[in-house]
Amino acid sequence: MKLLALVCIPFFAVSSFASIVEFHIAPGTISNPWNTHSTSIKATVGDTIRFYNDDSVVHRLHTYGAPCEHGPDFEPGATFDCVTIDVYSSAADGPLYDHNYGEAAEVWFEVVK
Repeated sequence: MKLLALVCIPFFAVSSFASIVEFHIAPGTISNPWNTHSTSIKATVGDTIRFYNDDSVVHRLHTYGAPCEHGPDFEPGATFDCVTIDVYSSAADGPLYDHNYGEAAEVWFEVVK
């Protein structure tokens, strides 16, 4: 009698099509919120959120490691790419903020898997 062994290898679907989500920091934002709950930046883990500094001052995204690494200072006219590495919900966990201006300079995200 022959025995036949069946080996099942799970296959996990991983999207290989990451997107670039563009977000412009509006002129005159300075120390004010970059956006609001109703205008949250929406992305999926693996996407790149490209911030355009259309303002007249230096900005710096403050994170705690999610949805991306803490950002560098980026000058007016410059961009910063936030490569999303983890989920983050500002609605559940509170907004992030501009490191240079403190918690009042809110940045709202909804990053899902």
